This record gives sequence, structure tokens and C-alpha cells, in this order.
Amino acid sequence: YLIEAEKMIDKISEQTKKITPVIFPLDIDKDGQEDILVETALITLYMHAYRGGSVYEIDHKEKGVNILNAFQRRKEAYYEKELEYIVDRWRRYAFYDHFVKDNITLEEVVKDTYDELGNFMQKSYKPELKQGETNANVRLFAEGQVILKGEPKPLKVSKFFEVLEGKNEIRVTFTVENLGNEPIHVNHLCEIPLYITGDTSSIIFKCGKAESDILENETLSGKTLQIHAQENDVKVKINLVKPPNIDNNIFKYNLETLTRTNGGNDSLYQGTVLAFITPIKLNQEETLSWKMNITLA
Repeated sequence: YLIEAEKMIDKISEQTKKITPVIFPLDIDKDGQEDILVETALITLYMHAYRGGSVYEIDHKEKGVNILNAFQRRKEAYYEKELEYIVDRWRRYAFYDHFVKDNITLEEVVKDTYDELGNFMQKSYKPELKQGETNANVRLFAEGQVILKGEPKPLKVSKFFEVLEGKNEIRVTFTVENLGNEPIHVNHLCEIPLYITGDTSSIIFKCGKAESDILENETLSGKTLQIHAQENDVKVKINLVKPPNIDNNIFKYNLETLTRTNGGNDSLYQGTVLAFITPIKLNQEETLSWKMNITLA
């Protein structure tokens, strides 16, 4: 309803002037820090530069859906000691920069028990904003380190977001730079938590041309992913563009929490997470870049 109200306001405002694309800082969640809003007539992005350079909302304005409408798994007061439940260390936002070991498993990611080798989750990213006549760009970057074999290795991470007026597309470019004088070998983990509908029976998930159950936790390999929620006819397509020598590994898993009902404890679906793992092998002063395009329909 809030998205629909915003569309009504936009329609009235556009009678007197062109209002998109636009970028503006606004403390929308009233936590004392300015968020970054990037808006076109079709898409709105809400970013926390100061909270790990994350994106916490992507509004598909045509369909009136926030595709990142997932929740952090927390311990509820009514959970009993003998119950098995998962608690997330971080809020369920998109585009955090995790750095992890080579042999990380799907189970470790699902249960959020893996070791965080970098310190970028605690970083406040610096923003560079550029607004044009037909596009809006935001670059978020930070310098930090990863701990490899007990030794800190300096890195710089940059994320470049671009939206174009008239297109339901978000273009993201990741860049990692080795700031040290020794080689670095680590894995970058980026997650996108998606919640489009609670009716999982209406969701069609595809990796490439292969279809699989949205409720199945699995390891995937491919460059194109698509989720289609038939209930509200919302599609999210993610296309990866990586250098030819970079292998692609993807974990797909569900966010499920325990909830108390009249019949006892039950499991509640709260979204599907796509976790993209990119191996980083950099010599001194080398950089590695790759791209991700997200299309809404």
C-alpha cells in the first residue's frame, strides 16, 4: 500500500515537473544515519552505506512489491531449550561483502555458522552519487582487511549500482582490489534474500533452463537465475557476468523460522536466499571485477 501511495504521489508530481531519476539522502528509518534512496519511475532502491554498504529494499513499483521483504531469524521468547532454531548474526539485507574460506558448505551458510574472514560487515562505506537525465548511479566503497592464516591482508571493495529510467533493471559491478604486497586467495560471498510471496506452491524457480523446487536447499552452477511468483505475477531474473576464468558457485536456501500456532510449533517460510560465491585470487595491486544484472518483470 505504501508503494501504491508513492506511485499516486509521483503521478501528481509529474504533472508539473520531471521527478525521476533521482538520488537523495534521507534518514528514513530514523536511526540517526542518512540512507540513500535511488528512484526511477519503475524501481526504488534503499541503501545503508554505513551498514556494510547494504541494500535493504528494492521496490518493484509496477507490481507494488518489495522483493527484499525478508526477515532476520531471531530467537523468540517462547522458544524452548530443546527446540532447534537458527539465529542470524546480521540483518537480512542484500549485497553485504562476506569473505569466507574455500571449502565453505551449504549447511554452514544456511545455519550462519561460517567464519567471517573480513571486517567489511562493520564498515561504513563511502558513497559517490551521480544523477543524470536518464540514469542514477551510486558507488559504495570501503577499505578493510581479511585474515588469512592469522595475517591481516588489506583489501578495497567497491560496489557500483546503476538504474536507468524506463528500465526495470539494476546493474551492479563488484570490484575487489589487493592493497597489500602479497598475494590474496579468498572467497567473496554476496547474498540476496528474496521474498515475493508466501504462496510457495505458486513459485517457479529456474537456474538456466533447469527447474527446481523453491523449498529445496541446493548448490547451483550457472549464470542465469529466475524466480517467478505466479500468484502476483512477479518475476526476478539475475544474470551474472564474470571473467571466463572465474568459476561460479551459488547456494540457494530458505529462511525458515519457528512459530507457535494453536497446533503447536510450526515452520514459517520467510524467503529464499541466493548466495553467490566468487573466488578472489589477486597479486599485489591487482583488481578483479564482475557484474550482476537484476531484471524485474
